[in-house]
Amino acid sequence: MNNYSFSDNSPVYKMNDISEREYKELDNILLDKNGKLKLIKAAALKNIPQQNIACWCRKNSIYSIVTTELIDWLKDQIKDKVAIEIGAGKNILGKELGIVQTDSYIQNTPEVVEKFIQMRQPIIEYPERVQKYEAREACTRYRPQVVIGTWITQLGGSTVPQSSPYGVNETKVVNWVEKYILIGHEDSHNMKKIMDIPHKTYEFPWLYSRAMNVNGNKIWVWETT
Repeated sequence: MNNYSFSDNSPVYKMNDISEREYKELDNILLDKNGKLKLIKAAALKNIPQQNIACWCRKNSIYSIVTTELIDWLKDQIKDKVAIEIGAGKNILGKELGIVQTDSYIQNTPEVVEKFIQMRQPIIEYPERVQKYEAREACTRYRPQVVIGTWITQLGGSTVPQSSPYGVNETKVVNWVEKYILIGHEDSHNMKKIMDIPHKTYEFPWLYSRAMNVNGNKIWVWETT
């Protein structure tokens, strides 16, 4: 579901909107002729202002943009291991990797729909290819060696930073699999509980997301030895 934290105060929501022409420009780059997300090279966004990218992502319920560079890097991380994606939302990451995409479909529930309406946030329309499983259920069903998540919010109450009652218990995910790969942003994910568990942090110029601070885009990897 790209588990959204309802208390998220990311700068992405404090910016001015962009013009219809600018939205159309990004539609032409990021969507195919049927209006579906497509895989792009990072260079296609090189000259696009980050505010435009952030506004487009917000409008289209996208948290992180999938590039060919990201897919190639993840394939090297997965190699021949069994992998799945959790919290897939409407993205094409798992599709382009050729792995199972799963999501809890939490944004289909009335209480969450109401919260998003109050926040004036668009609701994700889940593609048929995304299977309805919570992270725990997905791991039990598919027994993956590698789990990948994009902008996953951890499970927690209102007093826990960067958390949602609808989030994922990522500590358990780390303990269940050989490798957990989280693609996200330090402003939204750097205070999560799993950051206390030893891991590797990666930064790449081809990482694009809805956040205004482009330097905060990160990939974190937890791996058992």
